Amino acid sequence: IDPALALDSQYISDHESKITHDLRNALTGVAGGVELALRALEKNNTQKCEEHLQTALTAVKKAMQLSEKL
Repeated sequence: IDPALALDSQYISDHESKITHDLRNALTGVAGGVELALRALEKNNTQKCEEHLQTALTAVKKAMQLSEKL
């Protein structure tokens, strides 16, 4: 086994649960933000809709940053 690959595999193994937890939190933020945005949209509350979509977008960006660590 290539020593660099072994180190990468060990890093991933050591940090898998933390990365999984952080990624799940980010995805929960996306889902929650979109769901709340849809509810606000049903009530024609575009300001709240926009706020919730911004929250979802922030969570997406965090998930993207986490994926770059892999």
